[in-house]
Amino acid sequence: MASKKHHYVPAFYLAGFSDQTRGRDSQIYVYDRDTGMVRRGTAGGEACVSHLYRISHPQPNVVEEKLADFEEKVAVVIARLRSTDADPTPEAVNILFNFVAIQAMRVPQRRDWFADARKRVSELVLSGAAAVGPDVHLRSFSVDGSRRAVVSRAEAERVLATAEDPTVLTMDALHAAAGITPVLAERSWVIGRAPGGCHFICGDDPVTLDWAGEGPQPRGWEPGFASEEANVVMPLSSSEMLIGTYKRRRDARVDVTEHVVAKTNALTAVTARRWIYAARFPFRWELPVVGIMNGPSPLLRHARSAERR
Repeated sequence: MASKKHHYVPAFYLAGFSDQTRGRDSQIYVYDRDTGMVRRGTAGGEACVSHLYRISHPQPNVVEEKLADFEEKVAVVIARLRSTDADPTPEAVNILFNFVAIQAMRVPQRRDWFADARKRVSELVLSGAAAVGPDVHLRSFSVDGSRRAVVSRAEAERVLATAEDPTVLTMDALHAAAGITPVLAERSWVIGRAPGGCHFICGDDPVTLDWAGEGPQPRGWEPGFASEEANVVMPLSSSEMLIGTYKRRRDARVDVTEHVVAKTNALTAVTARRWIYAARFPFRWELPVVGIMNGPSPLLRHARSAERR
């Protein structure tokens, strides 16, 4: 029987940010950005929502079961990366960037974005319908104006009515993940290992985008997965991180500096909606003006990342 707890950040993955090796029972530190409080938790007890991926289907838990099957493969890849210095195989790299795609789109904040987008588009279409009558077919267009489609008022009303339907949102997440996977496949993927005395943290939205263009990051920059000026960054465990870049690289593995760890932790921390997870506190993080400091810090309650999707 499928668990009622469906993780939007997998338990096996969170366990990699613990100093223990007890799987789902591994203890982690949890920082609440809303309250500034720190507590202890377990990998199996965090980042989960009851029946999050349950859908209207003869097998209502099929999505959760398929995700669990895939996560087993990811767990094997990450365990090998932690236990050996060997470069990841092409198959392992494929598994990793597919994991990035799914993880980026499965978190609650993405689901909220999908629901909001459905509402906005439907309301826009329906506002046009009110002016021309209920039975008229309306012409709508994509954000960039490149594709046009004809929709009915009834279709727009259906989309609006199902904007927050769990099945619809789950399928939106899966379709979005499939949509960005070919873009991620075009990147070079590099494993970074933290130096002694430093460790990576995790958050409730662990896939981030980092400025990789020439010069300082422009004010108001809005990154995207297809942007050549953005690196895709994701901590894999307390000791490893994953970087996806459009710059061709020979090395599949690199030793990173304390500065890279601090910058990565800052990205993870400010992108998190609420929860930050770590093997231990303090951790190193960085703000451009302040420099490298120990966290968690009261500053984390106010720092936010750029809107990125």
